[in-house]
Amino acid sequence: MSEVQGGHPEAAQKQLLALADIPALELLPEVETLAAALLAKGAVLAEARLDALHIAIASVHGIGYFLTWNFRHIANAEKWTDIESVCKDMGLEMPRICSPLQLMEHQ
Repeated sequence: MSEVQGGHPEAAQKQLLALADIPALELLPEVETLAAALLAKGAVLAEARLDALHIAIASVHGIGYFLTWNFRHIANAEKWTDIESVCKDMGLEMPRICSPLQLMEHQ
């Protein structure tokens, strides 16, 4: 939630309200393990530790779609093969990573 609270206060308040009814996913030990593997194998850059953690949370909890506006570290097609490989090595499936607009195009 700390990421949502950053930035413009009015926008942050709207984001917090939008997320109020969405349950938080548990930070399981497997999440930390996967995040560390994503960083160690270069699937996610070291400077993007929180992004690795977000991907790991979604993967460990079996989330089907990962929506993001982060095109540098997460919604980056050049990284998907590496991310998917690390997830598979740990017996997990990488969620489908896309922007909200990409998902809406299919509806």
